[in-house]
Amino acid sequence: METAPDSGVSMWQVLASGVILVFLGGLLLARPAWLDAVLKAMGSLPAGRREKRAIPGCIIASGAGWLFVWFVQIYPFYNGLKPLWIAFLAWTMPPAAAAVFAGVLIWTVILRRFVTSGPSV
Repeated sequence: METAPDSGVSMWQVLASGVILVFLGGLLLARPAWLDAVLKAMGSLPAGRREKRAIPGCIIASGAGWLFVWFVQIYPFYNGLKPLWIAFLAWTMPPAAAAVFAGVLIWTVILRRFVTSGPSV
């Protein structure tokens, strides 16, 4: 059993981040045309079938990671101690969730322009 790690961020911020990302991913998954509209506004081609599932799925996974961290921080474990695997996940989840979200942003904003740019005339 491990003690809870100290965090420099408010748990309300972690909760809000998780809820917003899960909600945004769910909206993009339910309405793929919105993702195409965002990509078109950035000057890129519409998303393919794989991207229409992968981008919202990664956003949902990132939000779920933040919600897991929030839950682990507020849940009253026995004697204030957490099982080692929970402590390990709570320690590794914030950088992993941030990396997944950063990867989605880098793909949609920067790399997608080079990979899927239209024909240059």
